Formats: sequence, C-alpha cells, structure tokens
Amino acid sequence: MKRLVFTMALVVFGTALMAQSPGFRAGTRIGIGNAVFISENQAYENQIGKIAFQAGVSGGQQFTNNFGLEIDGLLHFRGAKYTDSEQVSTFGGEEDFTQIVRTLYVDVPILAKVSFGTSDFRVKGYAGPSINFLLYAEEERKFDDPDVDRNNGYINDISSFQTNNLGYVYGIGLETETTGGSIFYVDFRVQEDLRSAGNYNGESFKQRVVGLSVGSKFMR
Repeated sequence: MKRLVFTMALVVFGTALMAQSPGFRAGTRIGIGNAVFISENQAYENQIGKIAFQAGVSGGQQFTNNFGLEIDGLLHFRGAKYTDSEQVSTFGGEEDFTQIVRTLYVDVPILAKVSFGTSDFRVKGYAGPSINFLLYAEEERKFDDPDVDRNNGYINDISSFQTNNLGYVYGIGLETETTGGSIFYVDFRVQEDLRSAGNYNGESFKQRVVGLSVGSKFMR
C-alpha cells in the first residue's frame, strides 16, 4: 500500500512539473496598460494615467521543460496624463487643463522565464532588463474651457528626453501549448525605467507601465 501511494505521488509530482517543451518559438505580442511618470518630488501627483499600447514580435528559446529565455521587439506607445491649472490672463482666475505627454519607444526586453504546470495549462513568471529607444515625444495642453483652449492650448515636440534608456520588466502569466508545440499566452507585466528618462517641467522622471498582453509563439 505504501509503495502504491509513493508511486502515485511520483506520478502526480511529475505531471505537475511538466511544462513547455524545449525548442525555439517565434510569434507576436500585443498589450494595453496604464502609463505614468514617477518623480522623487511627486511632481505629477494629479496623474489620471495614460493608456499605453504595445505591439511587436516575440521570440523564445526553451532550454528545459521549466526554464527559458524570451526576447521581444516592441513598439510601445506610452507617456503620462495629469490635470492642473494656471492663470492665463492678468485679471482672470486660474483655468483647469489636462496635460498629455505622448512617447513612442522601441523596447527590447530580455527575460528569463520559469514555468510550471501540466502539459495543457501552465503558470509562468519572468523578469529581466529592457533596452528602450525613443522614437518621438510630444506634449499637449488642453484647457477645459474651449475659448481658453483656442488661445492657450498647444501641441509641442519634446527634446529633453533621453534617446535611449535602460529599464526592467517583470510579471506573471498563463500559457497553453498545442500538440504541435505552439504557445498561446496572457501576461500581466510591469515595466519601469532603471534611470531617469529625462526632464519634464524641470523635474527628472522615470516611466512606469502596468498592463496586460496576449500573444502566440510557433515552433521554428
């Protein structure tokens, strides 16, 4: 009886450790999230969050059933959005406005991955650095009052941001593998700059994005 219980325990344990089959896979990833600026002086405390969007290619080498390496090449639209007010005329009061910063990066995260589960359904965790290249940045100030906005609102290019930066990415996800070795997944991930992304309105800042992404990879 003890031998039977021990054998069954080994089978259950072995099944639980089954994960992604080894090999190289490539595919696509798309994601959506919430982007904010972070500063030591909390200069952007009235942030309401800006929608971030990313899309691109994703590749991964699975070395063993449980350990692998993933590399993405993603276009990443992010930035920040916050509210404030200012006096626009000598005799008038303060006018409320929304400030929107839009940035577009090429992100290249390199992530170590660990996954556990059955052959059909697995949980994974991953983390690693991300090299980010800025393609453009712009700011828009939009006043709540249409008349004030017509005379004082603006859209300008921004040149005070770093053209390249280093960040980190970490997250968890769920994935399933088909009989042909293809992978379909959904991820919750966090991305943040390791160093300042530049200066905005006299404040040094970092960018953070929290979001969800989905994708697929196919055996090559």
